[in-house]
Amino acid sequence: MQFKDYDSAFDQFRRETKCVRGMKTAEKLFRDKGIDPDSYASVYRAEVKRAAAANEGFATRRLMSELQWYIDRRPYFNIHPYIEKKLMNVDFSIDMTELRLPFASMEVRTKTDTFLVAHMQNTFFVVIELKGGYQEFLFSCNHKIQSVVDGKYVQADEASVFTNVDGLAATEEQRRMAIVLTAGVCLLSGDQSIVKPVILESDREKELTPSELEKYRNRAIARTGKTGFNVGEEMENSSKHSHYRNGCFAKYYVCRDHAKYPKNSSAHKAAIIQWRHGAIVNKDTEVLIPTGFKDLVT
Repeated sequence: MQFKDYDSAFDQFRRETKCVRGMKTAEKLFRDKGIDPDSYASVYRAEVKRAAAANEGFATRRLMSELQWYIDRRPYFNIHPYIEKKLMNVDFSIDMTELRLPFASMEVRTKTDTFLVAHMQNTFFVVIELKGGYQEFLFSCNHKIQSVVDGKYVQADEASVFTNVDGLAATEEQRRMAIVLTAGVCLLSGDQSIVKPVILESDREKELTPSELEKYRNRAIARTGKTGFNVGEEMENSSKHSHYRNGCFAKYYVCRDHAKYPKNSSAHKAAIIQWRHGAIVNKDTEVLIPTGFKDLVT
């Protein structure tokens, strides 16, 4: 399954300078500015210095978040559609202070959207990538998540710099999605049954023990330069989802020897209706809810 990838300032820099690398004039230009075009640290130092000098507060914060993201080997979380739909229906009525990002700066990806999120000075900083630009906004840790999700207490950046002429802005739904999925990743990151590391395609068919999974995870990080996690992949791929079936009447056909065969019938098989009690369907696929108590059943 393909997910939308975040387009960083370093990615843009490499694209823009690809055609001029190797030219003596370009190499001299980079050298005079103290920039190594193949080093993300060198490029970000120069870009942060430029943005800070121009008093571009949000651009500076975004560049610093991206730099930290590269330092941590570009961690990302792929939110699969099934789990995304379920997370969007969760009532996050808890204090924002209970959220802890698994990384100082990380990327959250869906099939259609991507955003970078960082935690700075009691504030979450979110960068939503749009066509031709970015939308940055903050949300404070001093409120309940649901209040922020419902559109309150969000300080939108009025001066976001867009590289496209239309000046697109993130929709309310995109901002709500970013907040909800950030909270979801924070609260799910310790659940290894739902959040699993991304490994190379060639290793996916193997039955791996936890120690082997860590080994192949490190191999994938070394090969790709990224630290990836799939959120809800197995739930997405499974055609069977646990759910509660309400009680209902069901029609059956019974033969003459059956105890409930109608006495006034002469057919070889007769139709009857019978009450089916409510039950959990596909119980083995459900995720157990931790209660904090040990199972006392021996």
